[in-house]
Amino acid sequence: MIKVRDIRTKVFKVSQAEMAGIAGVQQPTISRWESSISRVPAVALAKIREEAKARGLRWDDRWAFGGAVQTGAKQRQPQKKNRVRA
Repeated sequence: MIKVRDIRTKVFKVSQAEMAGIAGVQQPTISRWESSISRVPAVALAKIREEAKARGLRWDDRWAFGGAVQTGAKQRQPQKKNRVRA
């Protein structure tokens, strides 16, 4: 999962207070998400996604499950973890 801070700063380019309005939460909640103190609920992520699409911003649904926001033309694909089976 990509960091909320990356979505806020690289995709939306907004403050924590503005992102809180987009996600339908208070600013301290955005701070907790960015500090990994709490997880982003699916409902809030859906609101963020819909707002990005409504604004015509770049969005990739894989960001919710892995990967990173890239500022250039190329996007890094999520890396697969090697699992050792016993």
